[in-house]
Amino acid sequence: MAFNAFLTTGATDSFLITEGDLAVLKGVKYVVTLDTDTQLPPCSIHKLVGTMAHILNRPVIDPGRQVVVEGYGILQPRVAINLRSSLSSRFARLFTDEVGIDPYTRAVSNVYQDIFHEGSFVGKGIYDVEVFEKVLAKRFPENRILSHDLLESTYVRSGLLGDVELYESYPASYAVDAKRRHRWMRGDWQIMQWLFPRVPLLSGRASNPLSGVSKWKIADNLRCSLVSPVALLFLFTFLVWQPAYAWIPLMVILIAVFFPFIVTLPALLFRKSKEESWLLHLQEVAKKSFHQLKQLLFTILVFPHDAWLCTDAIVRSLWRLCVSHRHLLQWQTAEDAGRTTRNTVSGFYSSMWFSPVWGLLCLFLARNYPEAFTCMLPFALLWIGAPLVAWYTSLPIHHHAVELSGEQHIYLHKIARKTWHFFETFVNEQESWLPPG
Repeated sequence: MAFNAFLTTGATDSFLITEGDLAVLKGVKYVVTLDTDTQLPPCSIHKLVGTMAHILNRPVIDPGRQVVVEGYGILQPRVAINLRSSLSSRFARLFTDEVGIDPYTRAVSNVYQDIFHEGSFVGKGIYDVEVFEKVLAKRFPENRILSHDLLESTYVRSGLLGDVELYESYPASYAVDAKRRHRWMRGDWQIMQWLFPRVPLLSGRASNPLSGVSKWKIADNLRCSLVSPVALLFLFTFLVWQPAYAWIPLMVILIAVFFPFIVTLPALLFRKSKEESWLLHLQEVAKKSFHQLKQLLFTILVFPHDAWLCTDAIVRSLWRLCVSHRHLLQWQTAEDAGRTTRNTVSGFYSSMWFSPVWGLLCLFLARNYPEAFTCMLPFALLWIGAPLVAWYTSLPIHHHAVELSGEQHIYLHKIARKTWHFFETFVNEQESWLPPG
């Protein structure tokens, strides 16, 4: 059976499709949607279409709730970072080398897919046009939804396709990454209405058809954006009312940040393959642990700015959603964000002004308590210098071309030729195109 697929870059969503778009999509079974910086490896579309067309994955729509309850209307492939962007700056290397902490770029497996057989859509994947139109037609109000990907996947049901991998760029600058996260958080809070019993439609309101798991996904995103502000408020409360015990909220924050590292370190230490020597294994564990520690230290470093960023996104979203009803779709591409960001020390201090102000405020509140002042001093100095460190890590890395001698060129050419000769000889039709084990 043959299927037609349409490839697009950028946002092509059912409730944004115009009559002209429908004319283009007439007769198209599936749409593969990507971002402009997404790299599509060879044969990826064949795998996406083949998996989508599999009889076990075909979507089944509940006639009462008008949502997909079995199969998948969307398939979200695995997303990785391309090599060029991962080497663009120290910041990019920090969060792309080894195991990062950004779920958006580490979609290999997740709890929702493993337990509930339902993943989350992050804007890159394949969807069934007919199912999209049938389920989402006149579902959403106009000009009010910024983060549509998660909402679409709760109606149409998304599956995580871990054996198909796409590649995407990672922000080279912390400032650009902060703008991106700010937009995501605004979008998450603008769809908080889908946690309530009744939800808005294109015209009017209706009963909320989402499942408990779908509602939890939305609520969990809101919870994540509240962690930093609540932790900051917790510390501020102690500094104002009980400054002598300021070490308590600091310890709680440190334990919360380092707890995943502490828990996973024993498993990482004792998970050794039989073929690997203990010396090599310990060297690898030390390298990975040091890299994760640097990530966690950077998290502590930008903690006040992250709290301010989350608070600004929450307040701004609620104001626009409930009061002004303006700028709800305010959005900037990563390329434009990088172009407009001032990658200077003054630019970083201007955008991260809350971090040094918070550090100075902590010292001021603890000034009459020697124990509290001593406890707060190293953290305050970190936060005061946070914009400087963020600027330094965001500087582009200039890679110098390696000059090889004629003898080295010949040596590498021989290795490449021998490698290719092996595949020419043994990977052929007689061997079913499989290399010998």
